[in-house]
Amino acid sequence: MAPTARTGSWKHRFKEQEQLLANADNILRLSTLTEIRSPEDVVTLHRHLGACIQETRQLEDKLAKKLSKKLKNQVPNNGRGIQRQNSIGPFLAWLKENGAKMNGCSIAAFEGYGLGIKLDQTAAKNSLIMSVPSKLFMSTDSAKRSILSNLFDKLDILKNMPNVLLAIHLLVEKFSPNSFWKSYINTLPKTYNTILYFTQLELEELAGSCALEPSYTQIRSIIRQYAYFYKVFATLDHEIGELMHKFSFKEYW
Repeated sequence: MAPTARTGSWKHRFKEQEQLLANADNILRLSTLTEIRSPEDVVTLHRHLGACIQETRQLEDKLAKKLSKKLKNQVPNNGRGIQRQNSIGPFLAWLKENGAKMNGCSIAAFEGYGLGIKLDQTAAKNSLIMSVPSKLFMSTDSAKRSILSNLFDKLDILKNMPNVLLAIHLLVEKFSPNSFWKSYINTLPKTYNTILYFTQLELEELAGSCALEPSYTQIRSIIRQYAYFYKVFATLDHEIGELMHKFSFKEYW
């Protein structure tokens, strides 16, 4: 199923959504260029992509404000804005309620690393300190059983790239007001210490190293995925299309 910018299911579309669709077309074009031969070409391309993404972010901010006014009192918060530290209690309650067990360990904050599992007492070698039922895991199997099932059957990218399927599965659940995984999702970090969060200048500091090319390749891939799915969700007429009107570069990144 190929996305198209000519039709769309989002009712009462704002001009920013039309502009974002046009931006998605431009991003897809830039991110699939094949005549890139030198490191200088790669840097130039990513500067152009960076400008497109900056414009996309600005449009998304404007759109978010308009949607917030339009959908006020209609869309549950679903935990957005909850501090990670404040999410631990509800998460532990959810784990216990669904059969997970923690023996002599707890969730704690580690400076420079974020949240993790801390052993609170001495444990014997090979002893079980934590058990989690498989039903609590977000997986490709749970994605295929979700409202994504029909989309999975139609889109090769979801069939061939399990990491992308999981990313979309996570966003669908994040945007769902009654998600089973709400307590888990609220514990996730907002940013990570990876190259995806480097500025363009920081990336260019990698020039001359073996890390530059794979870094740019990964970034282009994710940028391309965002543009592709933005167009897909804009043209869907069923439940996912309505749910994913909040899909954005910021959320996918």
